[in-house]
Amino acid sequence: MKSKKFQVTGMNCAACVAAVERALHRVDGVDGGSVSVSLVTNSATLAYDETKVTEDALIKAVAD
Repeated sequence: MKSKKFQVTGMNCAACVAAVERALHRVDGVDGGSVSVSLVTNSATLAYDETKVTEDALIKAVAD
């Protein structure tokens, strides 16, 4: 498992944070218990299995 902090722009409310969390939880290879999204720091920190998912796939999941 690899842990990484990603910058997330465009969030402006708690609903945005929840949407980002849901999107990341749905990605196969993400450790659901490790997802933490912060509106204050505009970031998402999570652990994921780099053999199952790429950083680009995580970014796409949030952007979609």
